[in-house]
Amino acid sequence: MKTLFLFICLIQTIIVSAQFSDSKPITTTADGVRWVANADIDGDGYQDIITANRFGSDVSWYKNNESISFNEIQIGVLNQTSMVATGDLDGDGDVDIIASSIPDHLIVWYENLDGEGNFGSRIIISNTALSPFFFLLIEDIDADGDLDIMSSGDASRIEWYENLDSQATFGSAIIIDSTISSSRSLIMEDIDSDGDLDLVSDSTGKVNIYWLENNDGFGNFGIKNAIGGNGLAASRIRAADFDGDGDIDILGVYLALDKFVWYENIDGLGNFGDEKIISSTDNPSGVALADFDNDNDVDILTSSVNSPTLKWYENLNGLGSFGDQQEIETEFAGSKCLAVDIDNDGDIDAVRASQNDDTIVWYENLLILNNPEKQLNTIKIHPNPADTALFIKSGDSDTLAQMNVTSILGNNIWHSKTFQHKIDIENWASSIYFLEIKNNTGQKKVFKIVKK
Repeated sequence: MKTLFLFICLIQTIIVSAQFSDSKPITTTADGVRWVANADIDGDGYQDIITANRFGSDVSWYKNNESISFNEIQIGVLNQTSMVATGDLDGDGDVDIIASSIPDHLIVWYENLDGEGNFGSRIIISNTALSPFFFLLIEDIDADGDLDIMSSGDASRIEWYENLDSQATFGSAIIIDSTISSSRSLIMEDIDSDGDLDLVSDSTGKVNIYWLENNDGFGNFGIKNAIGGNGLAASRIRAADFDGDGDIDILGVYLALDKFVWYENIDGLGNFGDEKIISSTDNPSGVALADFDNDNDVDILTSSVNSPTLKWYENLNGLGSFGDQQEIETEFAGSKCLAVDIDNDGDIDAVRASQNDDTIVWYENLLILNNPEKQLNTIKIHPNPADTALFIKSGDSDTLAQMNVTSILGNNIWHSKTFQHKIDIENWASSIYFLEIKNNTGQKKVFKIVKK
């Protein structure tokens, strides 16, 4: 019995230490990659990677070929590109890109012309943007149904640009705050639980993380409210419900102190408690949040430009008690990281980008075993809306058994006893339909589809 117990403990240890695979290449030519983001640029159901390559002075995206390989496609040239962000700026249903240039004080956007990743020339949003190190955020700031842009930087100013017509015609800069210095991270979340998006910013000074209330829900912000601080500049912030109580807490990184912490939103109204230390031996330059172990709480991924270690921290009890660091990579330093499902298998993988060696790699999450129920969550349907055909992809189609389409009135339109990767809808009437997909155990998932 003792031997069996030791064997089980050994297996458990192996499973935990082997959660992530060795690195898999995305590119080795991202010249001075300063920022990374992810989005489905070409509408094929797989997450692609977008970069701001500072030394290459370009904005590029890397097409995810079903996680087997990646193709680099340059979007545009921009002097010392510092940051990229993604969103549907013109309301046409695909992913556009904004980017910034430090020396030229530029914020620009690139239109995804066809939803397949063919981009137009850059369109200037501002040529007087904050510099250096300005941060970009895309959100619907004024709750009018389109995406606006917010920026900040080393100057004591946070400002936003209104999307005037929902088609990416942007107005002049509107100042939100001119008292918060050196803001290098911005977040919009509902801090006070009143149904609109408030603003969180990092800063310098004794208190260096603040939030500003969105007073009317339309982008008119109040005075800054203190969240916390360590006397030195906070260099990264993130927001999530770390303790599972239904409100938004804040994570802060203090590079000079080699630590990062989180602050509990005590009452859901924006009153925060004292810092809770996650690590006092880590100074991450990249932080990403996700549920890596599929236990329905928020874990943390970190990368460091000063240390050759990519790590994750498990939220042990869903209440914000974090375990010791678990190493994913110990060979290459990485300035930025992402938490994203690269291979569409239903769990969250890790991506590391290194400005020092121009590489971007990903690590497959191996801990969560495939099962039929989880495979339902990997199903991707595109395009949607569609004209002539629907294409269906899944991480493991072998577990999927039946497919059925009904009209909005409940009438049967199409049926298959086996999984099909393509459905011909050219002769269907323009309407809304419902596609039901069942797996081998009888579990099902329903998708709303639109025939143009």
